[in-house]
Amino acid sequence: MSIRGWTRPRLPLAWAGRIRWREEALYLAFVGMETALLVPWYLALQAQGFLLREGEAAARAASAQVPVLTVASEVGFALLVLVWVARGLFALDLPLARRQGILAGLIVLTWLLALRWTAGAGEPLWSLRWLGEALSEMAHAAPQLPASLLTTGMVLVLWWRAVSLAQRHVTLANTSFAFRVGVLVLIVGVGAVSLYNPLAAPPLVVAYFFYSLLAISLARVEELASEGGAVGSAFSGRWSAILTVATAGLVALGVLVGRLWSLEGLRTFLHWLDPLWRVLGDVLSFLLTWVARLLEPLMLWMIEALRKVMGAAPSGPLVTPLGTPAIVQPPSGPPSPLRELAGEALQYGCLGGLFLLALAFILLILPGRRASRPQVEEARESLWPGRSLLQGVAEAARRGAERLRELGDLVGQYGMGRTLFAALTVRRLYALMCQEAARRGFARGAAETPYEYLADLALAFPGCEEEARAITEAYVQVHYGEIPASPEQWEQVQADWQRMQAVPPPAPYPSGASR
Repeated sequence: MSIRGWTRPRLPLAWAGRIRWREEALYLAFVGMETALLVPWYLALQAQGFLLREGEAAARAASAQVPVLTVASEVGFALLVLVWVARGLFALDLPLARRQGILAGLIVLTWLLALRWTAGAGEPLWSLRWLGEALSEMAHAAPQLPASLLTTGMVLVLWWRAVSLAQRHVTLANTSFAFRVGVLVLIVGVGAVSLYNPLAAPPLVVAYFFYSLLAISLARVEELASEGGAVGSAFSGRWSAILTVATAGLVALGVLVGRLWSLEGLRTFLHWLDPLWRVLGDVLSFLLTWVARLLEPLMLWMIEALRKVMGAAPSGPLVTPLGTPAIVQPPSGPPSPLRELAGEALQYGCLGGLFLLALAFILLILPGRRASRPQVEEARESLWPGRSLLQGVAEAARRGAERLRELGDLVGQYGMGRTLFAALTVRRLYALMCQEAARRGFARGAAETPYEYLADLALAFPGCEEEARAITEAYVQVHYGEIPASPEQWEQVQADWQRMQAVPPPAPYPSGASR
């Protein structure tokens, strides 16, 4: 807008209108859920380390001095930053191998910074003595859970959860299922940390339920917005205030009910019923007295019979004690230098192998990209699905066992290395393609071969017949023990899948029509 040559300047915060605030709030809620689950386990393992090194009294004293809210804030902030970094990495249009290399470098850099912050406090910037001490501590004192080992594990777990959150396709169903599975994890973690510091558990439980219920509410709002229903796409301060206040009120009501239904509240309730208990006690005492009088002849006969049997038994010991076994003493003398060197190499090798396995696991879940949001068919649905939580957990465990078995078969076929990486990438891309096609209404049948499924893929991804055929061919090659001949070929498969993701879903079929 201009008046006599004067142009209104653009607002410096105009970029804020391009941010999907509801999606960002959803990520914040997920980070809060994960933080409330991770902190109890970290505190419990930290206390267990003190217990192994210094005893129970030191473990309880150290646990009581840990600022729980400070630790939770640090873990939550670190996880939020890693989620943003992972989302930024997904947004880059780079080949898969380059993204995996960048992610591996970021994980190692984060690990070094975390060790520098915990183990190298007070050291000069140019000194690397803290790194050698931390590696030596992890290699030689791993059973005692040193701080450097806990820091390493926490960094790997945080990156794992960050990459998973950055790829998560949010629906009400999987959000509520994640909430219920998290309750099981929270019960065990809170129970473990309560052994050393009972006061640390209540804030974490309240925080978990607050962020979980907020995430479920936001997921439902997101689904309603995708349906084009009454809920608009904007996320105003009014909406955020309503959801936050409603969630906080529900959690506060749960805390109040929990306080009333605690052991002290139960004692108060039972104290109110003292007159009734006295009457019931008198009645029960009268009944038991008469039952005992009726059974008195039978009890006397049983006692007399047992006395006769015990009198006829032999008086010697029934079990002959065994002699003390001879203990073989190890050979005396100093250990050989070769044996010490082999032990050192084995310790550092096991430590490095575990770190590389965790790093490879995080990199293997990187190829999946967040799929487009599916259309929701029902405008209203129950918060709790029909199947029970135990059935869902059992099904998830069964799927995990099947994936481990398939991974073992692939390792047997291709060995460890880049070849295995290529095979896993192709299999994961084909699974993502089938999953996205099923969301679009073209699921693969149980008896349908990959080549027969190409016709449905052509309908699910209009104009991408060649890309679907290329991914299918690569999957069939991997299934029968072959892989693309060069890295460029399986990176081309990545590019094909990215082009297929960008294709909008086909128009829905009219009611009563068949595809």
